[in-house]
Amino acid sequence: MIKSAKLKVGTVTYEYDDSVAEGKVVSQSVAGGKKVSAGTTVDILVSRGKKPEEKVSIQSFVGRDEEELLDWAYANGLNATKQSEEYSNNYPEGMIISMTPSSGNASKGSTIKYVLSLGPKSSGQGGSDSETDE
Repeated sequence: MIKSAKLKVGTVTYEYDDSVAEGKVVSQSVAGGKKVSAGTTVDILVSRGKKPEEKVSIQSFVGRDEEELLDWAYANGLNATKQSEEYSNNYPEGMIISMTPSSGNASKGSTIKYVLSLGPKSSGQGGSDSETDE
């Protein structure tokens, strides 16, 4: 359309735009409908479409301290939510027992769910077991 109007295409810039389809003109340096001389240079901004989601490579924090996971998640634009706490003979108190996702890629803003160790359950702790006096 620019060429058929005897105008010159100037600088073409590409940007992501959530509301304009890929390959469509978002804006131009000369307003539509404005009368200009033949040969006028028109700069255009073309949409690349929606910006792709940023991905983060997930590393395993199983066997590591909860604070390490929380700090790492925050620094990488992720959320971390404690799903539960469980007694474990394999992991000391405060260590991550499991997490989802455990590896792979996740979109920024997504949530890592984890299970935190309460350490080993000793027989001296009342816990949830019922105790009877005999």
